[in-house]
Amino acid sequence: MTESKIHGLYFDGKSARPIEVVVKCGLTMDLLASDGRTLKKWRWDDLREEDAPPGFCRLSNDREHPLARFETIDSKLIETVRAAAPALQRKRTLEKSGRNKIISLILLAVLSLAGIIVYGIPAIASRITPLVPLAWEKKLGVLIEPQVAKAIKINPIGSYICSTPKGDAAVKKMLVRMKGSADLPFEPDIKVINHNMKNAVALPGGIIFLMKGLIKSADSPDAVAGVLAHELGHVNGRDSIREIAEGSSRSFILSLLLGDVTGSTVVIFASQALLGAAYSRDIERNADNFAIARMNEANVSAKPMADLFSVIDVRSKETEQNIFASHPLTRERIIHLTDSVSTSQNSPVLNTEEWQALRTMCD
Repeated sequence: MTESKIHGLYFDGKSARPIEVVVKCGLTMDLLASDGRTLKKWRWDDLREEDAPPGFCRLSNDREHPLARFETIDSKLIETVRAAAPALQRKRTLEKSGRNKIISLILLAVLSLAGIIVYGIPAIASRITPLVPLAWEKKLGVLIEPQVAKAIKINPIGSYICSTPKGDAAVKKMLVRMKGSADLPFEPDIKVINHNMKNAVALPGGIIFLMKGLIKSADSPDAVAGVLAHELGHVNGRDSIREIAEGSSRSFILSLLLGDVTGSTVVIFASQALLGAAYSRDIERNADNFAIARMNEANVSAKPMADLFSVIDVRSKETEQNIFASHPLTRERIIHLTDSVSTSQNSPVLNTEEWQALRTMCD
């Protein structure tokens, strides 16, 4: 075979830096550096042609680094290589044992990661939550609040907080009735938000959002009080910090795998995890039981709360965010609520004037 010198680019597979080479075609395909040094001697039988655009040739070598490549657009060289390399079109293959080993390792890694995400993170989060200092959780709530507000398009949050003297007094009275004798880790900070979402959200540190949409959907203050008692249950259990630990850890792991994470994203992960939370049945049951205890203590019926859930469930569209987005409603929960709190109890949380003041706070 006659020798010819043709330029191309060589990549060693360890870095993205291309090396300009001179190709010498003889008994082997020699890749020479610009100073004449022989960088590689590639046997024709070892060459494989990789996918490339028309008019472009990309070669790999079975005996080289898996990512090592030689590339050229020289038509004469391409023609020479294709004529000289008998197995050029045969794709690189791994020995069966090696291939099976790699597949097994990949499957093991995937299963391990899935196990960590599904089982490991929740278990760790449950153990970490009681160890988080209350002062830290309080600060985290302050940091997350504007992120949550931004996510539901009520930014800046201050302009969407509803406040009137009589309305604030009604909220305070409802809180006192629903808190009762409970010894909460935080003094709750209830904020009525001018948003049509039929929802209530408990943030870390005792911050609770009561949305206007939820209040307007209620036929009585007792219904709103029941929802508030449930959110106080989440505050009591520090469920938001646990959900944040779980959700943000999953997001953090995925972002690490994708190479897209910075220190400033942790708070964003936390707020997104909180808004996207779908609490487990055990967590919801514990919050329900807390609410039941508070309503029984306050002599308040759970029927208005159950009726409110039913109304929201019927009226809500699939795309509308409501209380069921973060508090999955099941028939079991409705039955448990209505059976555990006597419907004959009748000590309204607010009188007619106070209820009206609460309902019109955002008007």
